Amino acid sequence: MVLLGVPDMEEIPENESAYANEDVSLKFNRYSIIIYAVELPILLLGLISLTVFLIILKRARCFHQNLRLLLANFALSFLGVIFSRYMIVIPLLISYISNVNTGPVGFCRFAKTLHDSAVYIGGLDLVVLIAERTVATVFARVYENKKNTCIGICLVAFQWIGGFSFVIGNQLMYEQKQHSIFNRLLPCQREYLSGTALQISIGTLLVADVVAIIVFLILLKVNRNRYKDISGGNFSTRYLSERYQIAENIRTTKLLYPLVITYLAASLIAIGLMANATIGLSATLESIDKSTLAKLPTKDHPMMKVSIWGQSFDILVAGYALLFPWLATFGHHSLWREFLKLTSRKDPRVNPSAPKRMNGERLILNAAEERELYFSNLQSQWRREIS
Repeated sequence: MVLLGVPDMEEIPENESAYANEDVSLKFNRYSIIIYAVELPILLLGLISLTVFLIILKRARCFHQNLRLLLANFALSFLGVIFSRYMIVIPLLISYISNVNTGPVGFCRFAKTLHDSAVYIGGLDLVVLIAERTVATVFARVYENKKNTCIGICLVAFQWIGGFSFVIGNQLMYEQKQHSIFNRLLPCQREYLSGTALQISIGTLLVADVVAIIVFLILLKVNRNRYKDISGGNFSTRYLSERYQIAENIRTTKLLYPLVITYLAASLIAIGLMANATIGLSATLESIDKSTLAKLPTKDHPMMKVSIWGQSFDILVAGYALLFPWLATFGHHSLWREFLKLTSRKDPRVNPSAPKRMNGERLILNAAEERELYFSNLQSQWRREIS
């Protein structure tokens, strides 16, 4: 990954011909190879986890179609990251082992474009999920009865158009002369990104995510207050679907809660990695004489050392891709129940707990409690009619 604020390199004199016949193995830093070796198993586990999650999501019937569509797209964006990373890393490892340049330029550029697009699409996942939950909260009375997937399709289309727009903008603003080390690199080591466009796109995603997190917290409070209100008898039987939708909004918000926390932590770590890499590169370039810099082999060049921080970002994304299915599955009772059914032939309801409302009160009442609740609701209704 190209990092924020990486200085342009066009002013540094480089004798590219001196590295025309450089051994392929000299283009790799040993730390990069170690990171590749760690990343591939994580990606494989993430692939398995995401596949299982999609199966569970398909079998679960409690989700609204729009939310189901967005969660599936969330998983697909991670699958895009995983497949594109394999397309990038495997040719590089083969090149390192065989000391032969593998991976055509067109293939590697396509893989880089696919990877960057999937990362940006994934970066918008939180935004569209919160947008869908906002609609579900505002139109709680009718949302559950509407089976139209227009909202979900529009939000997914927004994600993909936004993701590809970021990548197209990066590639259109990219100029090869800014990267004097570019021609030294293997095709799958090269990045086709503009520093300016990268700053704009990441800044936009950061602002959008902050707004989404604030809205997320507001939605949680609003839905809880609504549920307390209707649980106290301030509802009409005509709005039973509204009561169900509010309860489902709370469950779904609880599902998103660990995802949001993990997403926030990953974003802060990613920003820290980028800032550290940028500061480190600037300090290194200032401390090394230009003539000395030109004589360094590719693997010892400061730009290659900075790329290790970019690989750390890839490890971070791979780890989140691995965690996402389990955070979602453990966070919602329907997904967890389907997971147990998928992995075990036994009935998971060995010791079923007493059903409760969203506010923690018991759902099944005894005769005295039902009579008391009935007259309490009846009295509340009379008061409203009189007033």
